[in-house]
Amino acid sequence: MYDGFTFWKKYFTAKNRDIQSGLGDEVNLNLKGWFAVAYLHELKPGAVLRRKMFGKELVVYATDEGYGVADGYCPHLGSLLSEYGRVEDNCLVCPFHSFKFDKHGDCTSSYKGKIKPKFKLNMYPNDVRHGVLLAWFGGGEPQWHILDDSPPQGYKWSKPVSMYFEDVALAPKELHENVTDHGHFSSVHLYHSIEQIEEPKFEFPIASSRFRATRPRRLLWLENMKMEILVQVNGMGYSRASIFQKGIGHLRIVVMPIPIMRGRTDARVIVQVAMRKRVPQFILNAVAYPAAFEVWKDFWQDILIWRNKIHFHKPRLVDGDGPIAKYRKWAKKFENDLTIVS
Repeated sequence: MYDGFTFWKKYFTAKNRDIQSGLGDEVNLNLKGWFAVAYLHELKPGAVLRRKMFGKELVVYATDEGYGVADGYCPHLGSLLSEYGRVEDNCLVCPFHSFKFDKHGDCTSSYKGKIKPKFKLNMYPNDVRHGVLLAWFGGGEPQWHILDDSPPQGYKWSKPVSMYFEDVALAPKELHENVTDHGHFSSVHLYHSIEQIEEPKFEFPIASSRFRATRPRRLLWLENMKMEILVQVNGMGYSRASIFQKGIGHLRIVVMPIPIMRGRTDARVIVQVAMRKRVPQFILNAVAYPAAFEVWKDFWQDILIWRNKIHFHKPRLVDGDGPIAKYRKWAKKFENDLTIVS
């Protein structure tokens, strides 16, 4: 069985770094949906962050009124807004000519004072889940809302434990495909007694699958955990696995792929634990960290495989693979005419 420290050694070998650079090129990255752009702890009022997604420069910033996500270059003369740009009067200010852009992208003033040009800064609708800021990509108004993050009735969530994985070597839709691939749970993660509880559903914009499995590795004081797992994929930028352990609590794993450019996808992962409301919050938060460490090890087990595989458009599937073919047909609904820059 693999361990996380072995992955770090393999991750930094020249062989794996060379192989991974070509992965994902054949997978379409022209997607619409909600995609994570920043953790909220990075976005104190006045913060201005630089991001690159879909091959484009973006600027992410925080004001006293909320958050903004916009194209990274000023529409005036192309200054990079994330470098020396600032927040002033709840507006984003260009460092080059002091053009101010409000939360709608309208220019409210310039270096000449009251002059208000007619051009706008392109803004992206945004929303918050699990301590993460997500933005809508694909043009126009959002076509759906992100899944609700309320705890089960009578329970409360721990603080989110966040992880960031660079260059996972898969395009977003193939990363989400991993949770429909039941076969790999036994061979890679050593789960056993995997049983589909109900027929997977592939409806727009959510695909869901519910199954049982037994986890052999120890988690806290538990071994051979019998779990019920509900997987929900909410577009190509957001999926979550809700794991129910009878009499103990709930574990939620949220995976948010970040398409940087063709051939490179990073990922943000959030882990939370839910227990009965009578459990003190500090105990709940403490339990979340060892749970997150196990998720981290599972994720690295997958990454080690991903960085040494290729994508087949027409794979030869066998019984026991899970609903991979149905998932791929469903995932095509999220392809868009968005231009990707290499």
